[in-house]
Amino acid sequence: MASTSILEQIAAAIATQLATLTVAGGYQLTIASVKRPAQWEELDFADLLAVVTQGDRTRAETEDLGWEQWFQDFEIALLVMESEATETAVETRMNLFDAEAHKCLSVDPTFGGLAIDSRITGVPEMPLAGTGFKGIILTLNVHYRHLDGDPYADGA
Repeated sequence: MASTSILEQIAAAIATQLATLTVAGGYQLTIASVKRPAQWEELDFADLLAVVTQGDRTRAETEDLGWEQWFQDFEIALLVMESEATETAVETRMNLFDAEAHKCLSVDPTFGGLAIDSRITGVPEMPLAGTGFKGIILTLNVHYRHLDGDPYADGA
């Protein structure tokens, strides 16, 4: 029996996938870091930072016998620092970070077979006025399943 739930394995896989967002990996920028914070207040904000947190989870309306199916939202905050050192508009940098994160998360929407599928379902702007940062939140909806009554047993 696995000691880490399927949901936690998926959360870790999302962070690992985002960490591959580098110029060396074929992207147009290199992410500074990916965080899964214990508390938002403890975060050190940085340019090109991604913060992964869990949102709402709902049970699927239809399930195969012997399986529990779920839809879990992950909220991925993407932060870009405003800078006088560049002539590129902060919105242009934010749009690039958004596009590259979309591309990165689309490489393997099953996260190594842990999920059935995943898709970005929303992209609201973060209210960061006066902080020196521009930010958006990608809502990644992950459809996954596990054995009925056993959240540790993979069912993708």
